[in-house]
Amino acid sequence: MSFPLLGRVLLGFGLVSASACQSGKGPHGPGPGGTTPTTTPTPTTTTEDDTGTPGTTGTTPPYEFDCTTVPNTTGSMTPIDAARGSYDLTFDTDGNILGWDNGLMKADYYGNGQMFSPPVNNLQGMDWLPDGDLVVAEIDTRALIRVNHKTGGVSLISTDVGAYGVKVGPDGMIYTGTDDNVVRVDPVTGERTLLIDDPRFNARSIDFSPDFTKLYMGTYFGDGRFWVVDLDANLNPIGDPVVFAENVGNGTEHDAVGVDICGNVLVVDYGTLTLYRITPDGQRSVLLEFSDEHYGHGIAWGSGIGGWKTHSIYMPEPWFGNTVFEIDVGVPSRSFVP
Repeated sequence: MSFPLLGRVLLGFGLVSASACQSGKGPHGPGPGGTTPTTTPTPTTTTEDDTGTPGTTGTTPPYEFDCTTVPNTTGSMTPIDAARGSYDLTFDTDGNILGWDNGLMKADYYGNGQMFSPPVNNLQGMDWLPDGDLVVAEIDTRALIRVNHKTGGVSLISTDVGAYGVKVGPDGMIYTGTDDNVVRVDPVTGERTLLIDDPRFNARSIDFSPDFTKLYMGTYFGDGRFWVVDLDANLNPIGDPVVFAENVGNGTEHDAVGVDICGNVLVVDYGTLTLYRITPDGQRSVLLEFSDEHYGHGIAWGSGIGGWKTHSIYMPEPWFGNTVFEIDVGVPSRSFVP
């Protein structure tokens, strides 16, 4: 079923109110990027990547990838039987994809699905914590919830956060765009620290650069500008955010942000039903135009376990039955370790 733009926008207002955006300008790069070989940085802390696989402290050798091989187009959209998801997806170390459909579901690549955590309400962002549990952002309760990775049991991390995009940093802290600002949340104490509160834009979907020196921010009811801020060694902002790229859609909603191993940023824009790629120096291009029958929200790279493809992204469709599809993008995620 296709949902008209007006209905989608009004529904967004029901989730969280957005403050008015003011105009502003910032620099963005003039030339092509993502064209030279790169390596993933050696982890400096024990953490979990976006597949739920624990990293190691200073022992993982860099992974070299030839970024000149990154294609300019994607492969076809392939539906994944049994997989379900609303606004985000992730993978566990047992070869399952996790997403929400009237509870947190698990499914393998071969069409076998099961309920994992029925108490979880409809969620937006989620990511793996250092201890192996999952943090999810519930829509209705506006809370950050911990989901036990073995039992599916839930416990409260923090209330009234209103989180949309959720990423766990190498420091083990939770970083989230709230459709207003960016906050850091301690997963143990629930303590919150305000990191970005800029009157020029409302931060929605977020992700880090491969070396964690930058935080990229998509917007909620913005004007098509996409933002970035430099980070210090403690993941605190250095200076004010600047515009990383312009005309990344029409500004209605940047529903997902994901960064590949070459530092290219993938951005999903609802207003234009388009998946964009932005090179490390800020050059925007159209990677995929969705049809009226398909539109993916979250971006999760395959884990490489149990058939899931490391060079493909998996996207949920909350407006089309919470189904999931696979798209070959030809490059792994920023956190990929073979």
